[in-house]
Amino acid sequence: MRDRRPFLIASPPERLKALRQETEARVALGRTGASPPTRAVQTFLLDHAQARQAVWRPLDIDEMERQLHAAGADVVHVASRAKDRREYLRRPDLGRALADEGRVTLERQAKGADVALVIADGLSATAVEMNAVPVASALLNSLTSNGLTVTPVILATQGRVALADDVGAALGAKIAVILIGERPGLSAADSLGAYITFGPETGLPDSRRNCISNIRDGGTPPLQAADKIVTLMNAMCQQETSGVTLVEFENPVTDLVRLKTVSPVDALSNRETKGNPMDQRLVTVFDVAIIGAGVVGCAVARRFALAGAKVAIIEKGTDILSGASKANSAILHTGFDAPQGSLELELVKAGRAEYLSIHGQMGLSLVETGALVCAWNAEEGQSLEHIAEQGRRNGIAELGLLTARQARDIMPGLSDHLVAALDVPGEHIIDPWSAPLGYITQALALGAELLRNAEVLSGEFDGAWHLETTAGPILAASIVNAAGLYGDIVDARLGLVPDFTIKPRKGQFVVLDKAARRHVPRIVLPVPTETTKGIVVCPTAFGNVLIGPTAEEQDDRERARVETEALEALLARGRALVPALASISVTAAYAGLRPASEKKHYRICARPDRRAITLGGVRSTGLSAALGLAQHAVSLHESFGTQLAPPAAVPDVTMPNLTENCERDWQRADHGEIICHCELVTRREIEATFASPVPPGDFGGLRRRTRAGMGRCQGFYCNARLAAITGDRLAVPLAVSPGDHR
Repeated sequence: MRDRRPFLIASPPERLKALRQETEARVALGRTGASPPTRAVQTFLLDHAQARQAVWRPLDIDEMERQLHAAGADVVHVASRAKDRREYLRRPDLGRALADEGRVTLERQAKGADVALVIADGLSATAVEMNAVPVASALLNSLTSNGLTVTPVILATQGRVALADDVGAALGAKIAVILIGERPGLSAADSLGAYITFGPETGLPDSRRNCISNIRDGGTPPLQAADKIVTLMNAMCQQETSGVTLVEFENPVTDLVRLKTVSPVDALSNRETKGNPMDQRLVTVFDVAIIGAGVVGCAVARRFALAGAKVAIIEKGTDILSGASKANSAILHTGFDAPQGSLELELVKAGRAEYLSIHGQMGLSLVETGALVCAWNAEEGQSLEHIAEQGRRNGIAELGLLTARQARDIMPGLSDHLVAALDVPGEHIIDPWSAPLGYITQALALGAELLRNAEVLSGEFDGAWHLETTAGPILAASIVNAAGLYGDIVDARLGLVPDFTIKPRKGQFVVLDKAARRHVPRIVLPVPTETTKGIVVCPTAFGNVLIGPTAEEQDDRERARVETEALEALLARGRALVPALASISVTAAYAGLRPASEKKHYRICARPDRRAITLGGVRSTGLSAALGLAQHAVSLHESFGTQLAPPAAVPDVTMPNLTENCERDWQRADHGEIICHCELVTRREIEATFASPVPPGDFGGLRRRTRAGMGRCQGFYCNARLAAITGDRLAVPLAVSPGDHR
């Protein structure tokens, strides 16, 4: 007999499953019997609870102020006339007006700023806490870099949208902007809204405002929202209106879009040229867009910002240094063995000289170890004289040939098999991650903007560059391709015929325990070959000893796998050179990729007719040459005919110390909780990096900024605590939630 019982569990049709991938709406949930599946019901109840919590939970004022201060903003706190949350929800009119105390507070502030920036809790404290600071920070950078004056950030509680009109009028601002939590829905409780009003006055109708809504991950990204706000503000200044009477231009997504022949400063000062609103010219948002936030890209961004350019740094990863720059030997080279007369030699020497001139004031590390180029057979011994002569021709005078005994007097741990050595006292080691972080931090302080998760997809040039990225469109007068492992691919996507092909070269490294450091006071360099500088035994700025890298060609540009056989060979080589290392345990092993090309030299190209510069094929010496490459890029850019005006003042930037040769935070009496006991990382250091201008985007970025989880246990004992502290502040949270199938 046919079984007529209904199916107890029914899955949605395949076409509806596909629809679910395109929307957060509750469609194609399936069923269990006659009811929705338990998971769908529980998710609904969770979303409903989160929506209620977003409405009723008070805004964390202290944390908001801390984050805004970290972004460089002054903060003034006010409240609406609504006395508490219940009254706020029942009496919307009270949320639109300043309390008397707030009005008195604003009376004490300076009047007549171009922009009044307000952040209010609105109907979702969650949205404000998650999204307001990134938008506000980007807005402040964009506005101040264009010479506009902005009020302190007015942090308002129990506020409605129209509260910004009261604030703007009280401060005499030309434009009022309010970032406010939107009414939460059952698919999003973290949606932020931005409302912009020209000529704010108390009692203006909603029709006088422009709105950007759904600012959040999964909606309008915060940086894109900030760009759109600036676009609207410039249109308002040109037309002297806002709201329904504002005419938006044909292409509003290119930031400062189309203005007449006046600057935004002139427009806000009502000095614009009158006439037909459509009599406009295209104004680029950025003078220079730099593709790639590796060590070279960060250095180039700093140098252009110091020259007065408005800079965008476009990085496809979740954090800076996420490509080739995350793995290197951290040596500050002299250029003694660079090809004579080469551009690489010139740039290494220039980069080294600038690093030595700025490292003290910027708090960048420098461990003056010196190096020994060691010959282990007669043939290599004969090469040392040639290397020394080449070094002297390269302008490196302090080179000395040593016998094996003289070399072992300097470094007693060297093997008895040593034949001879060349002393290179100018080779040093540095922290390879704090340096580029310092470069980009100073660039941001000078008004540059960093866009992460922004892979360049294509580009067109019509006198200015129109770039399409995964984070939205970008408009710039000039571009610099510093995309490292993807340099040739980026050139091709931009319609620039690549004159080189990247051939990724994998380098594997072994990191030994800090007990090895006493045996390796100097950098031990091999006699280089035509293809590689060879395997180095090198102290690190963090107290460990590094052995590597290998040199292995591969096609994959993303993944660099460590291999047991190669690591064992590295260990064997290190122990053969310094026998005492045989008793030292391994702390870590890693592999990186270098952007080698079919030729040994740097692949640098300037195309003045396309206003494009490519910095490609930068291999082992990239860390040393980065600042020199930046100088060279600015020099090449001068041929484009753009006149840049350096800023009147350069902000000081000092990076926190992570190296063993200077005081660390744990050595201070008030250091507080220590999270990572292997590397002695304090909670204060971890919190400080999240409050910094360039907070970590992923766990690797956090490790590089603090060294948490990089010691003997590799995070075994501290990762749970790190997961609790970092929460959802990283692109991929450390903690695994129920249903997370990573």
